[in-house]
Amino acid sequence: MSRARIGLALSVAAALAATAATPALAAPPTSATQSQVVQFTNMPAIQLSLGTTTPFSFGSVDPLTVYTQSNANTATVSSNAAWHLTVNGTGNFSDGSSPAQTIPDGRLTVTGQTAVTLGSTPATIATGGVTPSGGTAVPISYSLALQWNDPASSTAYADTLTYIATTP
Repeated sequence: MSRARIGLALSVAAALAATAATPALAAPPTSATQSQVVQFTNMPAIQLSLGTTTPFSFGSVDPLTVYTQSNANTATVSSNAAWHLTVNGTGNFSDGSSPAQTIPDGRLTVTGQTAVTLGSTPATIATGGVTPSGGTAVPISYSLALQWNDPASSTAYADTLTYIATTP
């Protein structure tokens, strides 16, 4: 072998040895991080259910007696915020005749947590805070006190009571 070849072979061998001894370079990291804010507004929510919506009847009554019915109905309020339960009538009980005879709503007292005289303006019968998921039951009682000059009728007097649950 010629000296040139031996030198070339030694150079190649030295280069190979140097390459094997050099550690491989690590790859740079390939991740990045960003953030995002997620937001929402949890609005007050409320539900109301009555134990029954069938008509309630005191039956035949007279002005000599005050008629009271405890637990005539139950209102269940479900709310994720403070709430108020109100009740109102249409203004008068009517016998439906023509012309109709009427008796003022104020003859009926509606009691939940508090007693109110029924009228055409909503009156608060119960309040509360955040309820359990099944709601808060409010027993409702009625008390009817007719006056001597309220018109008698052989037809039943009726009025529609409206219960409203609201969040402030």
